[in-house]
Amino acid sequence: MADPNARRRERRWPIPYLDLSNTLFFFFVALFAIALLAIGDADEKKKVDTTSKLLVHLVWRDNSPNDVDLSLKTPADHVVWFRQKEADFASLDHDNLGVGNTSALDANGNPVTSPTRDEVVYVRQTLPGTYVVNVTLYAQYGGEAEPVTVTLTSVYPAYRQVVARQLTLTENHEEHTAFRFTVDDDGNVTSTDLVEELFVNDLLGKTS
Repeated sequence: MADPNARRRERRWPIPYLDLSNTLFFFFVALFAIALLAIGDADEKKKVDTTSKLLVHLVWRDNSPNDVDLSLKTPADHVVWFRQKEADFASLDHDNLGVGNTSALDANGNPVTSPTRDEVVYVRQTLPGTYVVNVTLYAQYGGEAEPVTVTLTSVYPAYRQVVARQLTLTENHEEHTAFRFTVDDDGNVTSTDLVEELFVNDLLGKTS
């Protein structure tokens, strides 16, 4: 005759086995989640390391024929502009020439021209002191006035617009200071002002 206790033992043995399986399953799920978090944290750090601290953005009318230039003087008195596109951790991404903008060819050899009129200066690392942001109507075509907008945006540690300024340029080689901004030792923009500080026409050997 079969032992009834043996049958009870046979019915009960899978329970601790299932408990162990569940424990191992959740253990490996937890390890996987931790690994994903670690990868995400590494990617985020990499993203922060390669992101600019500040952006200065000049925009004027789409398809405008006029050539407007953005320039930035650093606290070390070095100027980032179309003839010197990089200095003191700041760089001009491109020189938009208005009607003289270059075209690109698509895969079929057809020319494609962007209607956008803008220039951007990226500040990857700040220097303590005052920066000066100027705009210049380098070349005017047709005698039409050119309204422009210049913005300063803080990208790190949080994305926010610091200041924006709208101006209208009416004459060839007209230059204005859009704004100045001061940065402290920690890279924070502590103040902005509209004091005119002209320098581009001096560099060009022209009077404004």
